[in-house]
Formats: sequence, C-alpha cells, structure tokens
Amino acid sequence: MVVAAGEVTPSKGLRESRSRFSSDVKNQCWDRARLFPNREGRDPTRWRLDAAGNPVCRALRGCVGPLCMEFDHIHPKSRGGSGSVENCQVLQSRLNRRKADEFPPPERKTLRVWSEEAGIRDFGGKELDIVELAIFGGTVQRPYVLFLNDGVMEFLPRGTRFSESDLCYHRRESNLRGIVT
Repeated sequence: MVVAAGEVTPSKGLRESRSRFSSDVKNQCWDRARLFPNREGRDPTRWRLDAAGNPVCRALRGCVGPLCMEFDHIHPKSRGGSGSVENCQVLQSRLNRRKADEFPPPERKTLRVWSEEAGIRDFGGKELDIVELAIFGGTVQRPYVLFLNDGVMEFLPRGTRFSESDLCYHRRESNLRGIVT
C-alpha cells in the first residue's frame, strides 16, 4: 500500500496526523506567554496567562478543563501556518477547540468573549493554591496558612501563632491533616 506523506491511515491513526510543535518551540512559546501579575506570586514554570488572559497550568496540558492549556497555531497549520515559535501561543484548551482553524485569527477581545461564553472564569488566588496543592503537593509562600481540617480548607493569616499544645490539641481533636505554606 502506497501512502502519501501526511495521509491518515488506520495504522497511523488520527493522533499522529495532528500537527505538533517541537519541544523547543513549546518551551519558547511558554516563556513568551504572559506572566501572572507580581502580586499573585505564581511560579512561572507552573502558571501563565493564555492569549485571552485566562490562567493556565502547564501540568494540565491536553485536558479540557478551565485551567487546562494547549499550544495553539495562531495561523492554522491547515491553512499554511508554520510550526515556528512566532506562530505559537498558549491557549486555554476550550478556547483552542472553539478557535479551531479560524482565519484570520480572532482578536484578544473575541477570545475573551468566547471565554465568558464557555464559562471560563477568573479564579482567586486561594482557589489556584488549592489546585496547586492537588497537582504539585505544595505552593509557594503565601500571606496565609492553609489547613486541611476534617476535610475542610481553612485559611488563616500568616503569622497566626499557635503554641505546641494548641497544635497537638488541633491534631487530636480536629483531625488536622497538614499545614501547607
């Protein structure tokens, strides 16, 4: 059987036929994505803002959730777009699927409207901390302490003082499972 380059066959499958960026281009694309504002203090190796301003987590590549991301061809590959870093942007996965092969590429304002239509919302810092805790097992320093107390998240201002006996009491009586700073 003769197969033309790029042709999808049952043995190749659809996944192999999809256009992809090289690892090097993906890393450069991630580095070019907007950082969280300084006041957020997010680890730039973990978090960025996509082209529409939505928070995305690099560990959540390829899934379809509110913090999931994909590397998007600004000028679609199907319409002659290249696999270069100049043609790459970080985009929330639902927006990337909505954008599909649209050309010319939608403006940032349009992407923001699509975000709202898709129900993608802004997350607060504490919500992102909980996600970060679940994915990475910890967060960077924050101005509050996160307790998992009987399965309920509690936030207390950093600097809240406890004596050793208070902590022992909390561990015994409240089933305190951990402190994340």
